Amino acid sequence: MPHVLCRPIAVGQRGYWAEGTAYERQEIYRDGKGGPPVQYDAHILRPHSICHAESMLHVDLAGRPLNANADLTPFLGEAAVVKIRNPAWEDVPGAPAKKIFRISKSALLGAIREATGSEAVPARLLVSCDPMPLDASGNHDPDHILVLDYEAAAFVGAEPQFRLYGTSWISSDFEPGSRERPVHKSLLRNGYIFEMLDLANVASGVYFMVALPIPLIGASEAPVCPVLFAPGELPG
Repeated sequence: MPHVLCRPIAVGQRGYWAEGTAYERQEIYRDGKGGPPVQYDAHILRPHSICHAESMLHVDLAGRPLNANADLTPFLGEAAVVKIRNPAWEDVPGAPAKKIFRISKSALLGAIREATGSEAVPARLLVSCDPMPLDASGNHDPDHILVLDYEAAAFVGAEPQFRLYGTSWISSDFEPGSRERPVHKSLLRNGYIFEMLDLANVASGVYFMVALPIPLIGASEAPVCPVLFAPGELPG
């Protein structure tokens, strides 16, 4: 059965990063009242509060927007789901409700080896943890911060075959009080990022991914609904 990595999105759902709610719906036509005999609405989405894609423009005003070229290869093809087993969560100074685990290069390579049989960095690398703490909506709990450390991010971003990094957490950086986003910049230099992936029930391993962001011209981010197919699930 294919895995859909964008969770269902409800009106009024919790938003992040001061976005308000993740999804609002505004009526345009309803059963012929004031217009044609149809029902449809305006759908207002806050991308950083749902599953989304990012390009370098997200962290660099001179960076490329998400639709900068017609190359779809980052979003189509073999992808590895990598799980960090039993992360040793640490306290976040000054934030007693939060925990953090920064994934080292060695921990990442071990998880890649478990998923793929090799330590080669996949072109499309999707990262989560096992077990994965969940919030009331079934998303990765935002208070359990899972990010690459600087060395791991620089290593992945410099690999010539690398095209896309995905995470189940709400961001790829955790830099409170700082204007810098070092992990984003390392990964976005030659690739793209997906955040808020629903990987809770996806086993570590290799899949075929189809994940086209909505083509918003000039945008730094856009909603995306990735789908993973296990080997043998695609016809032909």
